[in-house]
Amino acid sequence: MVHLITVATCSLNQWVLDYDGNKERIIQSIKEAKKAGASLRVGPELDHFLEYDVYNQSWEVLRDIVDHEDCQDILLDIGMPVAHNSVFYNCRVICRNRKILLIRPKMSLANDGNFREMRYFTPWMRTRECDDHMLPHAIWAVTKQRSVKFGDMNIQALDTVLGIESCEELFTADAPHIRQGLAGVEIFTNSSGSHHQLRKLPLRIGLIREGTRKSGGVYLYANQQGCDGDRLYYDGCAMIICNGEILAQGSQFSLNDVEVVTATVDLDEVRSARFAPSLRMQAAQQPFYPSVPLDIWLAHETETDLGLRPSPILAPMWVSPEEEISFGPACWLWDYLRRSKQAGFFLPLSGGIDSCATAVIVYSMARQVVRAIKEGNGQVIQDVFRICAVDEEQWVLRANPKDVMNKIFHTCFMGTENSSRDTRDRAEKLAQAIGAYHTDMNMDSLVTAQKESFTQVTGFEPRFKQHGGGAAESLALQNIQARLRMVNAYMYAQMLPTVRGRRGGGSLLVLGSANVDECLRGYLTKYDCSSADINPIGGISKTDLKRFIAWAEKNFDLPVLESFLTAVPTAELEPITKDYVQSDEADMGMTYDELSVFGRLRKVERLGPFSMWEKLARIWQDERGLNPTEVYEKVRRFFWYFNINRHKMTTLTPSYHAEQYSPDDNRFDLRPFLYPDFSWAWRKIEGIINKRDGGVNGLDYARRADILPILWTSRYEMTAVFSATWQTFRLGVQASPSGRTALSSLRATLSAPRQAKQPLQQFHSLRRISHPTRGAISPAYGPSSAYSLRSRTSPLRHQLRWASLWKRGPEPEEKPAEEDGEQANMTEDEVRNVFGKSMDPQEGVEVLMALQTRRLEGTLDQKMAYPDAWIDKGLTYLRAKFPLDEDAAIIARIDREMATGKIVHQSPSAVSQFEKLRRENKEKNEIERQKREAEEKQAIEKGGRVTGGKLQTRDGKTTAPSRGLVGVRKEAEWVKKYRDEATDKEFPDITNIQRLVPSAVLITVILALCLLFAQNYKPPSRKARLWPDIPPAAATVFAIIGANFVVFAMWRIPQLWAFCNRTFIIAPILPHARTMLGAAFSHHQAFHLCVNMIGLWLVGTRVHDDIGRGPFLALYFASAVIGSFIPLTVYVTKGIFGTTTLGASGALCGLIAAACVLHEGQTIQLPFLPPEWTRGIDTGVVLAIFILSEIRGLRKTGLKVPKSTPGTPLQPRVDHMGHLAGYAAGIGGAAMIRATDPKWRDAKREHWYIRDSKKKTQQLSSG
Repeated sequence: MVHLITVATCSLNQWVLDYDGNKERIIQSIKEAKKAGASLRVGPELDHFLEYDVYNQSWEVLRDIVDHEDCQDILLDIGMPVAHNSVFYNCRVICRNRKILLIRPKMSLANDGNFREMRYFTPWMRTRECDDHMLPHAIWAVTKQRSVKFGDMNIQALDTVLGIESCEELFTADAPHIRQGLAGVEIFTNSSGSHHQLRKLPLRIGLIREGTRKSGGVYLYANQQGCDGDRLYYDGCAMIICNGEILAQGSQFSLNDVEVVTATVDLDEVRSARFAPSLRMQAAQQPFYPSVPLDIWLAHETETDLGLRPSPILAPMWVSPEEEISFGPACWLWDYLRRSKQAGFFLPLSGGIDSCATAVIVYSMARQVVRAIKEGNGQVIQDVFRICAVDEEQWVLRANPKDVMNKIFHTCFMGTENSSRDTRDRAEKLAQAIGAYHTDMNMDSLVTAQKESFTQVTGFEPRFKQHGGGAAESLALQNIQARLRMVNAYMYAQMLPTVRGRRGGGSLLVLGSANVDECLRGYLTKYDCSSADINPIGGISKTDLKRFIAWAEKNFDLPVLESFLTAVPTAELEPITKDYVQSDEADMGMTYDELSVFGRLRKVERLGPFSMWEKLARIWQDERGLNPTEVYEKVRRFFWYFNINRHKMTTLTPSYHAEQYSPDDNRFDLRPFLYPDFSWAWRKIEGIINKRDGGVNGLDYARRADILPILWTSRYEMTAVFSATWQTFRLGVQASPSGRTALSSLRATLSAPRQAKQPLQQFHSLRRISHPTRGAISPAYGPSSAYSLRSRTSPLRHQLRWASLWKRGPEPEEKPAEEDGEQANMTEDEVRNVFGKSMDPQEGVEVLMALQTRRLEGTLDQKMAYPDAWIDKGLTYLRAKFPLDEDAAIIARIDREMATGKIVHQSPSAVSQFEKLRRENKEKNEIERQKREAEEKQAIEKGGRVTGGKLQTRDGKTTAPSRGLVGVRKEAEWVKKYRDEATDKEFPDITNIQRLVPSAVLITVILALCLLFAQNYKPPSRKARLWPDIPPAAATVFAIIGANFVVFAMWRIPQLWAFCNRTFIIAPILPHARTMLGAAFSHHQAFHLCVNMIGLWLVGTRVHDDIGRGPFLALYFASAVIGSFIPLTVYVTKGIFGTTTLGASGALCGLIAAACVLHEGQTIQLPFLPPEWTRGIDTGVVLAIFILSEIRGLRKTGLKVPKSTPGTPLQPRVDHMGHLAGYAAGIGGAAMIRATDPKWRDAKREHWYIRDSKKKTQQLSSG
């Protein structure tokens, strides 16, 4: 026998506290359900019950509904709050024909995320139990009842059993429908208030289908639809499901206030689905479930109605995330607009993708409004008449989306001198394409007025960093623009309806356009245009917004959107140059995709810093090839910015909720807004990394971590960051306790309240001159030639470190140290064997190095600041391993002191004791010195080269074994082979003219090409760029830095030594023309490379922003070749052939000089010093100091290579001549730019003393 029953569920656009409207919509849904032949109607849930009035007035509304003639002969499920025994419950009231059958309280409350139901209600905790509830007097006259059952019960009709659950109960592990189904319930009702969230609907449908698929049953799901006055949009989608199959499904997004869906179900199908033996066994064990009897038949009389059939099965329906973004926020905006009774919307349209997405969502709203008008939606038509302030019915009926947009949507481009033409054009074209009423304003006068007001009060004129200002100044000037836009937005929103002559005037709702990722990162200005009335995209990620714009471009026929997709996201708050605009991702220090991942892990998966790193270290290693250290830096950077910007979420504009990881502090993500540093987690991660890798990139992370907070303070501190990093190495933080103390002091300085830092800072750039011990034709790398950064404190440890980095193939057989002056590296165990197990190996190495230096220099008779036990043990070891005549060394030292007239720490008796020996050896030493000089001169003239601390001549003989305590292991044969190939055996007999002319010709050609390139270069389009998401300045400088590192690596490959010697190092004895340019990319030592590259980043990016890529590259290469050719010319004409030179310092000095000349009159803030200490140091003074220091260094050291003991490695010297040539080239290049470029020719230049004089004059006059 067939038992067919027609049931109805609905989606209602209810509004909290709107008793009249809510009642009318409920009655309307009951009418439509009865019209469809339904015997059961289920409605949605509604929240907001803080006032006690709501409880009393809800009974009054229920009385009117129950007593309404259209609400009879149908079983009704209506939601309302009920106070039972002084406890407040969220309830479902089941009634029929003016009788209340049951009040069923909610048993599981939604109390996380957006919902805090326990603010209002208490859950009913007594399963399968009930009470008698006394009804209020207001309903007695209608129901004729004094009491009704209250609790967890079912409804037992004559032909079926109904069970009730509410909203959150569906999502719990022990959902009521499970036990109800086993207790015989066949029809389940669920009255829900479930909000929209991207990609959530498939989960909701899956839960309902799975519940009824396992145990069978008919499931009626009702849901709220629309905006009920909060951040949420309830997305309807009422459903009827039988045994896991969908029979009816309502719309997810709609402007209809009432939507009823019905289906006819065969109850025998439910009974057949429960025929499984396992299900029957579980059902038989269920305890008694109380129920309320209902003495009626709910099913149809199928014997007399043969035309009635079960509803067919439907496929589940849901839309793509792009369509969800298009429809959900649009419906939310429409509800908010019509219920707030405002005249429309106002949006500051910036030309970026965020404001573009907001505008397109409003356009989508207009499209849905027009569609609803054509469908005859009376409520929408009535709302359009009022909002658009029109009287003509035909205008409303014939309106298209653009007509509606022109009436209600207003946009304005609020530009400044920092705004580009492209963004202005994009904003105007988009407004035109969607029909918005668009205005365009320039705010420069407002910004200038604000800045001048501040200057007048404080006497300080803030500048952008591109104009010589510091970080604080630049940030303040950007915030002025952002906040003035917010103030102007509200002015325009209030006045534009009046300006346009709208009937009744009115006011506009200001729309915000900050996405969820920027809110999470805090990449917005507090009280800027992100501060608005509502924000339709505040819960949507940047990645999803881009996909939505791409979808809208095709589906809305808006070709203009393509330009928004290809544009670089930028705030345009800083001055732009020929090639530079701000980039959001570069400013944030992370990508939007990374932000989405961080947000989901933080909020959805509830991971803290350590757990997040632990998970991403595994995932990103496979997906992105990142090592744990790189993941750690990204995670730490995210939490740093999240912590310091969390306070911004307290004033976040109410935003449409669409993402699970929204940082909304007001309703969703309730957290503190003042956070400590996660030092415990960071130490734990660093310990794991150090244990795994033995340190991070060769650095001790316990010390490196002190710098990390400095690196992540703000994007405006990047200049100070690189300066701090360079100063860290310069202070020797890896060497000694004093170095760590210096780092702590440095960190304390940068952690103090930030002072304005000028972009032109103090630079220390070194250009190395390689002496004969580091010949150009035979690169001498390894410990014997390593330049010690810490020679005063631990030269031995430095050589040990370099020896460990230099890998030399198969190990040769051990030979006695005396045989060739070489010694294998010492291990920590060896050091402890010398001094004992309690000795710190690092300190033991320092003691050994100091003692060996005393032995070699003959100063063992002088007092040492070490315990006698250490000295005795160290000397015992050294005398056994490295025997030498210590007495002879003392005599040689006294000889040197007597020759210079400086006797250090000698008593008269000591002088007398050695006086005789000194006289006897004086003549011998002089003869040996002359002989040695003659041998060196002869070797050079015959084409010899000094390699590895040994003087090598054409016949292969060597002299002067290495002096160092810790030498190198014997060189492998394969390395010797390439060393020999790289060594020139003969030199042609050429004149100085022949040496210089090829280089001079090449330099002339390069300078001409630089001039042409600077004049004719045109920036490529974004699509044509190799790195489109990186600012042009950073991309250019990164490319140059990369080239320098490539050449640095090439010097460490023996197979490339011959090529490198002829391309990347200048040798006056046999110069190759190509080395004029190649040497500018060449560095032998890591310290030299790092100093120059850090200086290049600090200065290069700023100069690039000032003059553009073409002039920048021309200036860089011109300074490089001039800085190479001038020293070469001097050395050749002076006959100095025993030296070599290389390095990028000439080009760097050119950039420094150009920056100082272009910013003439602007003051310089030196790193780590308060501004008042350097107030009077302007760019001209700084440039003069640099040039005078080079001249002083040149006068002090001269040009010739100093003499030395053969075999003793000389420390590289500074090429002051190359530096001076670079400064000259930079001054000349900057002068040409100032003469030809109108931007710099007309720039206002005023020195500090003139500005101070004017200020004093103004103060006197005003006084």
